[in-house]
Amino acid sequence: MVDEGGPHRAVGSDEKTLALIKPDAVKADYADEITNLAELFGFKIIIKRRFQLTNQRAREFYAEHEGKPFFPKLLEFMTSGPIYAMVLGKTNAIKDWRQLMGPTDSATAREQAPKSLRALYGTDSTMNATHGSDSPHSAKREIKFFFPEFVSLPIADSAGCKKYIEEKLQPTLAKGLTVLAKEKPSAGKYEALTFLATWLLQNNPNKPRIVPGADPALDEDEDDEAEFAEYMDQLEMESSELNEAATKIQAGFRGMQARREVAKKKRGTTPTDAADDDTEPVEIDGDSLSATESVAGGAGGASDALADDGGGPTEVLGEDPHGGGAEPTEGSDPSGGLSPGAAVGGET
Repeated sequence: MVDEGGPHRAVGSDEKTLALIKPDAVKADYADEITNLAELFGFKIIIKRRFQLTNQRAREFYAEHEGKPFFPKLLEFMTSGPIYAMVLGKTNAIKDWRQLMGPTDSATAREQAPKSLRALYGTDSTMNATHGSDSPHSAKREIKFFFPEFVSLPIADSAGCKKYIEEKLQPTLAKGLTVLAKEKPSAGKYEALTFLATWLLQNNPNKPRIVPGADPALDEDEDDEAEFAEYMDQLEMESSELNEAATKIQAGFRGMQARREVAKKKRGTTPTDAADDDTEPVEIDGDSLSATESVAGGAGGASDALADDGGGPTEVLGEDPHGGGAEPTEGSDPSGGLSPGAAVGGET
């Protein structure tokens, strides 16, 4: 079996008929000539396939002739070699194909229709080169016999086509034209047509769309829950680390402020500065500090002590190593601040 046809479906108002090129014409190499003549007379070859009939299949196809005197000879002939089966489409395909074939008997065809297929390629009433369906009912049965997968789709009449255009095409086209009028992508006709064509493709109402969250493959299962829990634990660890880092930075910053304040006190506080300070001063190694500054300095010193085992001041990223740029004065700490021990009133 050799398939020489296209897709096994036909859409249109053309009538369909089954046509056979019988073993005698195939053996004589007339198959291509008969096919070309069919196309020349306006027939559309929808499917063309080569078969080798068995006795049983031939008997089934010609079941209506069983019991007639010529039936055995017909079976023998139709199984003697390969045949071609075709589905032809054309307005009045059944009537026109039978007319093109000519009378059943090839001798009679040569007398009455000398240009017919049977007159040109047939021998007698059995070996007559071609076969064609004699009615729409027969055509349907015979097409199904050779091409069970073939589907002939009905076509809507003019009223149906108009209704389809009004309901399915015009609303979407109107939306696209409205968008085109608003956007005005270009004054050129080509650019405008390209814009409209692209919009219609992207907004085709028959195009499948993915709805977020509607995929059943995204449903949670035990593995998903475990993965989510692990991710949350990781986030908590990262959050804890960030909080710890923030605490260290905050403590270091407060210590830096306290050291700067102590350095200022050691350089001497002006009467104006003392008047502005409402807090009660506290004496630390002869220096006057407010209670707030003392607590801040203590916190900063404790932080520095934790951060630096060597006992020296801790350098905060971005801080001037000389205490924020202040020039050291005589008698002050050259580093611009106190050591952790000095921050709480003890000697280093």
